[in-house]
Amino acid sequence: MAGKAWLSNFLKRNPKLSFRKPEATSAARARGSNKPAVSAFYDLLEEALKYPKLTPDRVLNADETSVCDKSKVAALKGKKQVGGITSAERGETATAVMCMSATGQLLPPFFIFLRMRMHEALKKGESRGSKFACNASGYMTVEIFNEWFDHFLEHVNPSEDSPDLLIIDGHSSHTKNLAFTEKARANFVKVLVLPPHTSNKLQPLDVSFMAPFKTYYA
Repeated sequence: MAGKAWLSNFLKRNPKLSFRKPEATSAARARGSNKPAVSAFYDLLEEALKYPKLTPDRVLNADETSVCDKSKVAALKGKKQVGGITSAERGETATAVMCMSATGQLLPPFFIFLRMRMHEALKKGESRGSKFACNASGYMTVEIFNEWFDHFLEHVNPSEDSPDLLIIDGHSSHTKNLAFTEKARANFVKVLVLPPHTSNKLQPLDVSFMAPFKTYYA
């Protein structure tokens, strides 16, 4: 087994190396981010960007992220433990669907709450144009994704002279959804799906937007 002296000398010979804490990466993500799959995606993207009349403001990326209401409370300085009583109305995880163009224009968000019936109090402080849905899981389903796509069409308003390119991940609510496919085709929206298990590297919103959004939200 190599000893400390070997390691020390190895690092001296390779000054560009440093010890870093590795990010938790599933085996599926590690296998998914391979050169053939990524190259094939970019070949498709390059071909899609040649679509006539497609401009950067019409290239959009949509993604879902979970958000949780965990508000901070005022407490005495030096107090070691600060507890909070949770209820069915507080501390629950919800899903936010975000969509942004390549020029930075953000569509109003679409929220999915973990509950069976919508309550007007949950809309307090909403940004203009936001839409809401709810179900027993709090996650995206085929039916809710179709509702979101209607929301998308309402704000983007694609046409033959102004077509759109929508980049999404391969969630089953997107890819096993014939109604969405047909509506996208009828409304001049080209859809490009990311390769499986690569959204942490290739999904623009996942890479650059979601983390700052969650930090600001918290």
